[in-house]
Amino acid sequence: MAMQFAHFHAMDFLPRNGKSLKNYFEPYDIVYIYTSTGIEAVKPTGERYKYHPGTAMFRYKRWIAGEQEPLLRALNLVKGDSFLDCTIGFGADALMASVDLGDSGIIVGLEKSEVLAFLMKVSQQFTNFESEELQQAFRRIEIVQQDAVDYLRNQPDNSFDVVYIDPLFETAIEESTNFTTHKQFAVRDQLTDEWVREAIRVCRKRAVIKAHYTSELFEKYGFHQLKRKSAKFHFGVRNKKDLCE
Repeated sequence: MAMQFAHFHAMDFLPRNGKSLKNYFEPYDIVYIYTSTGIEAVKPTGERYKYHPGTAMFRYKRWIAGEQEPLLRALNLVKGDSFLDCTIGFGADALMASVDLGDSGIIVGLEKSEVLAFLMKVSQQFTNFESEELQQAFRRIEIVQQDAVDYLRNQPDNSFDVVYIDPLFETAIEESTNFTTHKQFAVRDQLTDEWVREAIRVCRKRAVIKAHYTSELFEKYGFHQLKRKSAKFHFGVRNKKDLCE
């Protein structure tokens, strides 16, 4: 299976044969290990990373139990909507949006990091969730490995109902699984004027950002900050109709 996987993805196949991983990094920057539970990425410096749904599992369980999901409140999706996640990472937020829309909507997730995008794509086939609804929601997400601003520039006006941006926090939040390791593999882009401008142009209904509750991004870019007591991050919303009036 490991050999077939490597050939399918046009990768070199290197049998482990009990050898230490340090023997395999020349001339490779990243080595992927094929295991019974999925694919793991390893750096020469020793950092290891594999797909993990992060907060999605307990958020999903609370949501189906009737609790409010702050992200979905901010997105305000309706059946049939199209949703663009500009910074999908490992997709906990996109997964919740996909569950909310069901099979009626379109979910696209952008990821600039080649490693994270690859792990996300292969994990759509390897990962088995307890919930079939969650499983199908995960597989409905279209993963695109591309810089978000480059992608947005090439989209027509009003081409997605909701555009969502969650750049890596200016102030690190250690609440998600392997957040420190995640930063070793992710591409750290800061929100820019062009990024916000393009997101507003491309969205049909609203653009939403997620940032640390002390962030200046909300005020700087004119997003209405949805404050939540004791939450370390908040969502900010800009409605397209408000900008057109």
